[in-house]
Amino acid sequence: MEKKIKNFKNIIKGPVFSLITPFYSNGKINYKSYFNYLDFYYSQGVRIFYLMLYNSRLGLMNENN
Repeated sequence: MEKKIKNFKNIIKGPVFSLITPFYSNGKINYKSYFNYLDFYYSQGVRIFYLMLYNSRLGLMNENN
């Protein structure tokens, strides 16, 4: 396992951006803002994004979001 982690560290070069999911006040995901966020960073050369349960509110989502 430790060897896999070392190899993974060698693959990642540059900054890693955490994805934060924007929501409307009614709890629905604001997809337009989300894709604008991704498009902006991608157009600036960012290629590594990180989705973490606690940053994205993924744990609060259900099949209706």
